[in-house]
Amino acid sequence: FLHKSKTSKTGYIESIRDVFSVGDEVTARIMVIRRQKERGRPPEIEVSQIDVPEFEDNEINIDVTVGQEVTGTVTGFKAMGAVLDLGMSLPGFLHVSKISETERIESIRDVFSVGDKVTARIMVIRRQQDRGRPPEIEVSQIDVPDFEDNEINIDVTVGQEVTGTITGFNAMGVILDLGMSLPGFLHVSKISETERIESIRDVFSVGDKVTARIMVIRRQQDRGRPPEIEVSQIDVPEFEDNEINIDVTVGQEVTGTVTGFNAMGAILDLGLPLPG
Repeated sequence: FLHKSKTSKTGYIESIRDVFSVGDEVTARIMVIRRQKERGRPPEIEVSQIDVPEFEDNEINIDVTVGQEVTGTVTGFKAMGAVLDLGMSLPGFLHVSKISETERIESIRDVFSVGDKVTARIMVIRRQQDRGRPPEIEVSQIDVPDFEDNEINIDVTVGQEVTGTITGFNAMGVILDLGMSLPGFLHVSKISETERIESIRDVFSVGDKVTARIMVIRRQQDRGRPPEIEVSQIDVPEFEDNEINIDVTVGQEVTGTVTGFNAMGAILDLGLPLPG
């Protein structure tokens, strides 16, 4: 899988279909080999056409903590947010969905320009590359609710079908009331395997009922993502361990053929048991 944000360091890619067509050959570097379903993401090989900076441990001396308020300067943009200079060894990153709880931001460039000062709260300090995401400090301008353990009593399991009511939207999907302690979340890429959804508001409205299958139950804040139940309306393929015999490593360059698209990137045939 090649995410649209991993095709260019300098240009904002509105749609990966503007860059590739089915049948195109793509050369990229392996970032993540995911042999089993994890946090709602399918077994696949994530690749990138841009280099991710490596940091030595002795370079990373950061005297800040999660929850602390920091101010940085916008130095550039990625497909999904703004890159910040926080005056530290690691860059900062503000995702477009972490700007407003009430307003849908189509493009972060409508809000910020290079050189703007941004004040936000630290959500995640990632000191090394993790699951294809670069070392950086993720920040947010909205508050993420905290839940005490005793508040979270959820009698559901991953894979179970649930029905909820849409209570709102964020930049990447819909928020659901599942009648539980945690809200539900349906990402725009988890609605259709065949159709590209430009805007989730073209499909749903507040008050609509949604039936979907649970992919992830996140009982506490994790890597900047709030406690919630992630659901999907598409099926994720299951792979048996004996099917996955992959003679490639992270960092290796591979070439594949584009076989299709989802909302966030291109699906590749790498000639391996797992799709790219």
